[in-house]
Parts: sequence; structure tokens; C-alpha cells
Amino acid sequence: MKEIEYVAKLSKLEVLEEDKQNMQTDLEEMLMFVDEIKSLELGEIEIDKPVIKFCDLREDEIGESLSSEQAVADCAKKKDGCFVVPLVVE
Repeated sequence: MKEIEYVAKLSKLEVLEEDKQNMQTDLEEMLMFVDEIKSLELGEIEIDKPVIKFCDLREDEIGESLSSEQAVADCAKKKDGCFVVPLVVE
């Protein structure tokens, strides 16, 4: 349950007590799936197709942008026209 509370705190989400058990179960299932994938022997498999089809990407287009003031207008904390965010690196 500590993992759920830790992630909720990092993401600044309020998690109801009754939802924590379901989230813990979901997290455990995801981690078991990741472990299954890690256990696969993939050393001999050659990748012959790119994951992204670059021909399907749209062209970049220059458009209107927000001013610095508009960009930070609704943020919780700002300083000198920049976003202020908490340090999350441990």
C-alpha cells in the first residue's frame, strides 16, 4: 500500500482509502506482466520494421504560440515568468 501512497503523493493525487486496494492489485498485476516480459529470451530476434511509420507523421506547422505570461497564467507556482515545480529526483 505504501507504493500507492508514494505515487499519489508524487503526482499530487488524492486517493480514497477504498480505491487503494484496487490500485495496489492493478499495480501488482502490471509488475508481474513486466517480469514476464523480462523473462522472455529475445536475443536472437531481429527487428525488421520500425515501430513508427515516419511516412505517417504530419508536417510541422508554425502556428500561434502562447506568450510567457499566458503559459504560466494558471500554474500553481511561478517565478520570473517560469514554472516552479517540486524536485522529484531522489
